[in-house]
Amino acid sequence: MQFRTLVALAVTLFVGAAQAEYNPIGKACDAPGTYGCANDVSSINNGNAFVYVCDGSAFQLSALCRGKETCRATTSGAFCT
Repeated sequence: MQFRTLVALAVTLFVGAAQAEYNPIGKACDAPGTYGCANDVSSINNGNAFVYVCDGSAFQLSALCRGKETCRATTSGAFCT
């Protein structure tokens, strides 16, 4: 199930990158502890990058990146760079 979740998250991130305003916060998820990144959502963090995490039912905001920092998702989590 983790591989399927990782693939689903990767597809979501790629689709989010293609759409200018993909906002994952509050969207349904079913893999607790899964982290992701968003880099250009104008309604959150003044358009700066942020990290989000699945709480088992929905994605929640986890960390805000500063200014020119971007967010990077890996298999072990996500972080600001």
